[in-house]
Amino acid sequence: MGLRYLATHQTEEVTRARIARGVCLVATMNERIIGTVTYAYPSRWPGVPWFDQPGVAGVGQFAVEPNQQRQGIGSALLERVEQLAREDGVTELSLNTAEPARHLIQYYEKRGYRLVDHTDATMPNYRSVILSKRLETLRPQTSTSPHRA
Repeated sequence: MGLRYLATHQTEEVTRARIARGVCLVATMNERIIGTVTYAYPSRWPGVPWFDQPGVAGVGQFAVEPNQQRQGIGSALLERVEQLAREDGVTELSLNTAEPARHLIQYYEKRGYRLVDHTDATMPNYRSVILSKRLETLRPQTSTSPHRA
């Protein structure tokens, strides 16, 4: 597709910095990482106003080993992130992906995410879409949550 996601070629230092902004969850099999996702709340992305709203959290660094896909691993990771977000009182769980990556957009849409904006703020070689899922919260927002970045 000609896309160049930062996550496909980022250094270990960049990976550490990106996951340090939130809570990194991993899926393992035989002591090997086969999936990952990072949850950040609050999530502030310069140049993307959607993330500046109260109650908006972010999902990133989401991936499952290609030979392990379509086994429910990614769904389980996202479900756990949604649970953490609800515990934090989050009202919207949001992410970005490449606009040309129609298969990824469809994956998220099947899980209840909807298009809320577009951005070039991530500075890749393509325009990104901002997708968000409205969550039912479990409790009012507080500033003492252990999940907050």
